[in-house]
Amino acid sequence: VSTQSTGEHSQMLLDYETRPVRSPRGALYNLWCADTTEERSRKLRYPIADVVLVVVPVTSQIQSVEGWVREILHGVSSKHAVPIIVVGSQSDLRGPSGECFPPEDGERMARKIGAVRYMECSSLTGEGVSEVFNECVRIGAERRLNKRPCVLL
Repeated sequence: VSTQSTGEHSQMLLDYETRPVRSPRGALYNLWCADTTEERSRKLRYPIADVVLVVVPVTSQIQSVEGWVREILHGVSSKHAVPIIVVGSQSDLRGPSGECFPPEDGERMARKIGAVRYMECSSLTGEGVSEVFNECVRIGAERRLNKRPCVLL
């Protein structure tokens, strides 16, 4: 995992190769980025994911989450119901202008699609980023009791 500054916000770049990370308790986690342009690659990863993050900038339309969720649910079997966390990114842009969707809309959308949680973060300020990934690890760890790597997508 690395970050690259794009001027205003940092963008997390994840190689398509998975990079395992070992937690302090010895659990092994893999984090993959499903680039929006790599449809075939995304669809191959859904069935093996333990947690899926659906990230939407708070400056965009929260309804865009529904299309991603349809794709995710289509890609996994009913036996492997993968937990979804909806993440509002660029939360530092939230202000009195009213151009961002409110957190309540994110929470409402998360409930509507059956996501386990709605969270917000900002790569610019770092606020909430650790909490998002810690929640992924927590949820993934609950799903995995054996030594097979947990996959966060």
